[in-house]
Amino acid sequence: MKKHISMLLALSLILSLCPRALAADSRFDTNPSSLSGVTVSKAEVLAILPPEADYDEVYQQIVTDFDDISSTCVEADLCTPVRINEDGLVLYEVTFPNGIVNQITSQRNSDDCVVLDFYEGDLHNEVIFLKNGNLLVDEQLVNIQGINATTQSREEPSGVTATPRMRNSEFSLTPWGKASDYTKEAGNYRGNKCSWGVTTLVSLATGTVAAILCAAVSAGIGYSIGYSIFSSIAAEMITRCKVYGMEDEFFSWYFDRFERKDSMSLDRYYKYEGACYSKENLKGHKYPHIYYYHNWFS
Repeated sequence: MKKHISMLLALSLILSLCPRALAADSRFDTNPSSLSGVTVSKAEVLAILPPEADYDEVYQQIVTDFDDISSTCVEADLCTPVRINEDGLVLYEVTFPNGIVNQITSQRNSDDCVVLDFYEGDLHNEVIFLKNGNLLVDEQLVNIQGINATTQSREEPSGVTATPRMRNSEFSLTPWGKASDYTKEAGNYRGNKCSWGVTTLVSLATGTVAAILCAAVSAGIGYSIGYSIFSSIAAEMITRCKVYGMEDEFFSWYFDRFERKDSMSLDRYYKYEGACYSKENLKGHKYPHIYYYHNWFS
């Protein structure tokens, strides 16, 4: 089954370096870009509602949480509310495509930054998503905006003019149509020196490593990518680190982009084929990866 992000962005925000990546979910009304007008199913709220709690208050908290969680690129369709903790925060179960399950809570700090706490077994990490695009992982700075990234991307056809239309986008680990139809070269992207910000991956949950990978690649490519796309690589990196130790304080990545041969200007299909590496400058252990991207105007 395809795991994907569904984004609905105003045309004026398309070129933003930090667009909001959001997932389609049957629990929600349309307009997931801001989750305004979103509805959460009554059954989900009642399933975690303590006898003394107010339904409307818990409902609004879940709506707000999904808004904040989605803004960090965790797809909403991966998340299920499971209980209300003693501190009043809602605990969500996040099931990645590779079957790994994390739990998260969401809140905002005094600087109005989204704070996600990731739990996996005995592991617990606090990830703060700073306003400038960088991360704080267990109080250690992950310098995303300072990465050495290069982009050689072919321009989109100039025949598309700015209109009040909305751009819809989604990602997948499997192709739309045949993989062999993605043959038109459409640019390449590369991040030579991306900071982990931590001394070892062994102390990090899968979701925490995915957060760092997604933030780094998203900053280099220019739009947000969901955790489901990089959760498998995150798990592989953690497993290798347990055996061989931390190979470098930096990692690197590259992706070549190919467009499907029948793409049209307002309905485009892309394949991103490349890899992440355990060291800077595309050195160290190689983690090959392919994902697909579809965007269209409505």
